[in-house]
Amino acid sequence: MTHILLTADLPKGLPSGAPGTDRSLVADQSWNLLAGDIPLPAATLSRTALSHNMALRT
Repeated sequence: MTHILLTADLPKGLPSGAPGTDRSLVADQSWNLLAGDIPLPAATLSRTALSHNMALRT
């Protein structure tokens, strides 16, 4: 059985009133931290820093 986690199950860090959606579709929402779409405080990940750190583990 596959469990699909919906954003409605994880309201912290999501825009107020955000509709429940599959996690894989969050990027399609075009939410922008700098535009104020995401409530603060919010954590972000740098793709280049994450890739660098992952490369160090191999």
